[in-house]
Amino acid sequence: MAPRKGDKLGSERDSRGRFTKGHNSNGGRPKMPEDVKQMCRELTPKAIETAKKIMLDEGARASDRLRAAEIILDRGYGKPVQAVDLDAGSVPQVVFIGDVPD
Repeated sequence: MAPRKGDKLGSERDSRGRFTKGHNSNGGRPKMPEDVKQMCRELTPKAIETAKKIMLDEGARASDRLRAAEIILDRGYGKPVQAVDLDAGSVPQVVFIGDVPD
Protein backbone atom coordinates (compact mmCIF):
# COMPACT_ATOMS: atom_id res chain seq x y z
CA MET A 1 0.00 0.00 0.00
CA ALA A 2 1.27 3.46 -0.79
CA PRO A 3 2.00 5.78 2.13
CA ARG A 4 -0.90 7.98 3.09
CA LYS A 5 -0.54 11.74 2.84
CA GLY A 6 1.37 12.93 5.92
CA ASP A 7 2.11 9.33 6.98
CA LYS A 8 5.71 9.11 8.19
CA LEU A 9 5.57 5.32 8.59
CA GLY A 10 3.76 4.35 5.37
CA SER A 11 6.22 1.54 4.62
CA GLU A 12 5.41 -0.09 7.98
CA ARG A 13 1.82 -0.90 6.99
CA ASP A 14 0.54 -4.15 5.53
CA SER A 15 -1.53 -4.48 2.35
CA ARG A 16 -4.71 -3.65 4.28
CA GLY A 17 -3.28 -0.40 5.68
CA ARG A 18 -2.74 -1.74 9.23
CA PHE A 19 0.53 -1.27 11.05
CA THR A 20 2.76 -4.33 11.00
CA LYS A 21 3.75 -5.96 14.27
CA GLY A 22 6.13 -3.82 16.29
CA HIS A 23 5.26 -0.55 14.55
CA ASN A 24 2.80 2.20 15.33
CA SER A 25 2.17 5.75 14.27
CA ASN A 26 3.17 7.69 17.36
CA GLY A 27 6.61 6.33 18.21
CA GLY A 28 5.68 5.75 21.87
CA ARG A 29 5.58 7.94 24.92
CA PRO A 30 8.46 10.39 25.23
CA LYS A 31 10.87 9.62 28.06
CA MET A 32 10.85 11.86 31.10
CA PRO A 33 14.04 13.95 31.23
CA GLU A 34 16.55 12.67 33.78
CA ASP A 35 16.77 16.04 35.54
CA VAL A 36 13.00 15.99 36.14
CA LYS A 37 13.19 12.43 37.50
CA GLN A 38 16.00 13.48 39.85
CA MET A 39 14.04 16.50 41.14
CA CYS A 40 11.04 14.25 41.85
CA ARG A 41 13.22 11.70 43.65
CA GLU A 42 14.71 14.43 45.82
CA LEU A 43 11.19 15.44 46.92
CA THR A 44 10.14 11.88 47.79
CA PRO A 45 10.90 12.13 51.54
CA LYS A 46 8.84 15.34 51.81
CA ALA A 47 5.99 13.78 49.81
CA ILE A 48 5.90 10.76 52.13
CA GLU A 49 6.06 13.06 55.18
CA THR A 50 3.11 15.06 53.79
CA ALA A 51 1.12 11.86 53.27
CA LYS A 52 2.00 10.81 56.82
CA LYS A 53 0.77 14.13 58.25
CA ILE A 54 -2.53 13.81 56.38
CA MET A 55 -2.96 10.18 57.43
CA LEU A 56 -2.40 11.04 61.12
CA ASP A 57 -4.48 14.25 61.09
CA GLU A 58 -7.72 13.34 62.85
CA GLY A 59 -9.24 16.62 61.64
CA ALA A 60 -8.73 15.68 57.98
CA ARG A 61 -11.51 14.07 55.93
CA ALA A 62 -11.61 10.29 56.24
CA SER A 63 -11.25 9.92 52.46
CA ASP A 64 -8.06 12.02 52.49
CA ARG A 65 -6.62 10.04 55.40
CA LEU A 66 -7.44 6.75 53.68
CA ARG A 67 -5.87 7.87 50.40
CA ALA A 68 -2.71 8.99 52.22
CA ALA A 69 -2.52 5.58 53.92
CA GLU A 70 -2.97 3.83 50.56
CA ILE A 71 -0.15 5.89 49.03
CA ILE A 72 2.20 5.02 51.89
CA LEU A 73 1.34 1.31 51.77
CA ASP A 74 1.68 1.18 47.97
CA ARG A 75 5.15 2.72 48.16
CA GLY A 76 6.24 0.48 51.02
CA TYR A 77 4.81 -2.87 49.90
CA GLY A 78 3.66 -2.40 46.29
CA LYS A 79 0.09 -2.45 45.04
CA PRO A 80 -1.91 -5.58 45.88
CA VAL A 81 -2.07 -8.26 43.18
CA GLN A 82 -5.57 -9.00 41.90
CA ALA A 83 -6.61 -12.06 39.94
CA VAL A 84 -9.90 -12.34 38.09
CA ASP A 85 -11.64 -15.72 37.79
CA LEU A 86 -13.75 -15.72 34.62
CA ASP A 87 -15.37 -19.14 34.72
CA ALA A 88 -17.94 -19.13 31.87
CA GLY A 89 -20.54 -20.87 34.03
CA SER A 90 -20.49 -18.48 36.95
CA VAL A 91 -20.58 -14.82 37.88
CA PRO A 92 -17.07 -13.26 37.61
CA GLN A 93 -15.37 -12.75 40.97
CA VAL A 94 -12.34 -10.73 41.95
CA VAL A 95 -9.95 -12.82 44.04
CA PHE A 96 -7.29 -11.09 46.13
CA ILE A 97 -4.06 -13.05 46.44
CA GLY A 98 -1.42 -12.49 49.10
CA ASP A 99 -1.16 -11.81 52.79
CA VAL A 100 -1.49 -8.49 54.53
CA PRO A 101 1.90 -7.59 56.09
CA ASP A 102 2.06 -7.26 59.89
